[in-house]
Amino acid sequence: MSSSHVEANIPCPTGCGKAFISYYAAMFHLESGGCASGITRQRINYYIRKWDNAGLITTGRPALPAPPSCASRSRRPQRHVATEASWSPTDQAYKCYFDSRLFSTLTSLNQHLSSAVHTYTTSTNLAGDKLYHCPNKFRCGKEILTLSGLMQHIEMGNCGVRTMGGVEETIDAVMGRMNRMTL
Repeated sequence: MSSSHVEANIPCPTGCGKAFISYYAAMFHLESGGCASGITRQRINYYIRKWDNAGLITTGRPALPAPPSCASRSRRPQRHVATEASWSPTDQAYKCYFDSRLFSTLTSLNQHLSSAVHTYTTSTNLAGDKLYHCPNKFRCGKEILTLSGLMQHIEMGNCGVRTMGGVEETIDAVMGRMNRMTL
């Protein structure tokens, strides 16, 4: 069934007034910086790591600096920005410096650079670290870049993770804590 036929009944956990068809979609809304609350993916990553002492869903890599508060919106996380110098005459496309992926437009390359793909890239780890993992470590253990990606993985349930005790409660607890980050 397409998303246009599913009722959006999951409210944004910050109370911004928007509603979504899945926890994944609600978390993506927060991670993308599209919520009026000012929550960012970096802020979510920091606090989820802080709350997940047992490592149920986080990998423990890398060490994360404390993010700015939501109130200080002028201090957004540093982002990579491509310029016309990214054009590769050989490939006839814009080329990502980190992973050599090719893009037909500069806008597409900058969207790629703003995504989670290179959030935690370093000079020795150009792919970046994956902060989350499937809690079904014995059957799956897949490592995932974003919390929204983990929620999508859980919602799909292909690895049997949804049948594990405590998973649904953990998602509910995570979503319930998002409103605390806006303070």
